Amino acid sequence: MAGKVQLNKRQKDMLFYLSLVVASVYIFLFAGEKGYILFDDSYTYIERWYTEGVMPVYPLFIRLNKLIFGENVFLYAVVVEQALLSSACVISFTKLIKQYFSLRYLPAYMVYIAALLPFTLELPTAMITHMILTEGIAFALFYLFVEVMLLAVWKKNIKWLTAGWFMALFLSLVRSQLLLLFGVWGAVFIYIAIIKWVHRKGKFLKAVVVFAGCVVFGMAGIAASTEMNNLYQQTVNRLQYANREKTDSVAEEADEKQDSVAAKKNSEQMSAVSVSQYASLLYSRGMYEADYEDYELFADEEMQQLFLRMYEAADEAECRYVYAEKGLWMWRDIVGGIGSVGKEGAVAQREFYQETKPEVLENNNTYRSLSNKNYAAIGLTLLKKHFGRFLYHTLMLLPQGFICTVFFQIKQIYLLCHLITLFLYLSAVAFMIWGFVDRKIERKAAELMAFVLGTNCVMVVLISMVFFGQQRYLFYTFGLFYVAYFLMLLQIWEQYGKYVIQRIAKKAKEK
Repeated sequence: MAGKVQLNKRQKDMLFYLSLVVASVYIFLFAGEKGYILFDDSYTYIERWYTEGVMPVYPLFIRLNKLIFGENVFLYAVVVEQALLSSACVISFTKLIKQYFSLRYLPAYMVYIAALLPFTLELPTAMITHMILTEGIAFALFYLFVEVMLLAVWKKNIKWLTAGWFMALFLSLVRSQLLLLFGVWGAVFIYIAIIKWVHRKGKFLKAVVVFAGCVVFGMAGIAASTEMNNLYQQTVNRLQYANREKTDSVAEEADEKQDSVAAKKNSEQMSAVSVSQYASLLYSRGMYEADYEDYELFADEEMQQLFLRMYEAADEAECRYVYAEKGLWMWRDIVGGIGSVGKEGAVAQREFYQETKPEVLENNNTYRSLSNKNYAAIGLTLLKKHFGRFLYHTLMLLPQGFICTVFFQIKQIYLLCHLITLFLYLSAVAFMIWGFVDRKIERKAAELMAFVLGTNCVMVVLISMVFFGQQRYLFYTFGLFYVAYFLMLLQIWEQYGKYVIQRIAKKAKEK
């Protein structure tokens, strides 16, 4: 009788990682609907890739695939590449956790499954890798950022901290909201500095230097990201201008043909004015809080008339705070109002100038500059006037934001969703403190939990203040939270759980 085949550790590891590769490729490519899925935002990345506020990495990624694979199949290539990138990042993260916590294969599979959770956001439709959205690569790259930052925390090494800064910079060029990762990076910078330097002599002076350094490097990252995006915008604006001239020429030549109307319409669409993302955000958050009598805040009569026109548009569309439902579901109306008020304002502003100063609309650059100025002025004025109300509505967005990071919003049990989220966060904080205090618990587990909780707080608070808490904006750490939670439970079980079970079993035998 043939003996059992004995595999050594290296062979077992190879089989383990091979199983993850096979599972990942299958899950990311074939779970849910096949092929690619388009959303409204998808067309911005594919066609209107020069739109202000769209960061450069993903549109360039799309266009590179289009150049290589051609018009017919490039989006399928994008889906395959997103699937392979996500597979590599999730497996790499699982490997890091397995090695640092000396996990057996079953717990390592649990970590892998938890790490997949952010990519399931659109199930049962499809995995996020099938979506032509920035999240198709951002969720995967976020895991690389996490790996680098965890190595910085665990090794207390400036090399990994520096790598984390560059990862934050790259991710900020994928999505503008990920600029907040410089805040996460800064918190890690301060933690490492305190552990390595500040606890020695000269605490106060070193602490000041550390905080100053954190601010300088964080602001440098934001400035670098902004400058690189500006350079991208300038380049594509030149390309857009050249393309518009070409389109205008074609339209003129086609004047006598029936398709000249379509050609001119295409030219007008190419030259459409878009308001700066930052000015639009200021306006949206400010106008949502507006009251009719706020027109008195503006000294200039023209600005008063413009405000009233934009206010009436927002009020007619029920985009103001007075139309928000009271109670736990208020956040939905806040998000909907903030998301719509900017579009209503753009239409109202154009109509206002068509009636009062049509010559302003003749030059797109002039009108664009004027629009940005108006939006920023109205937004800032209203936010200063109604800062307390703005803060209140931001606070009302926070609970649902925290729910998005660890649970789901189910209407039938919505209060229970809040309670579950509260329990998960309170217990996670308790586990983290226990991990730092109890020397039997591996400090790495407590540091991972602290990293996750800190990241969640930064993301929820800043996104709620600046943007509004859509689930896909806050889903990055969904899997990471449960990885950290699982590792803490595993640590506690190994140190205390087995002992407690043995004591209970012993007492049962004695009886």
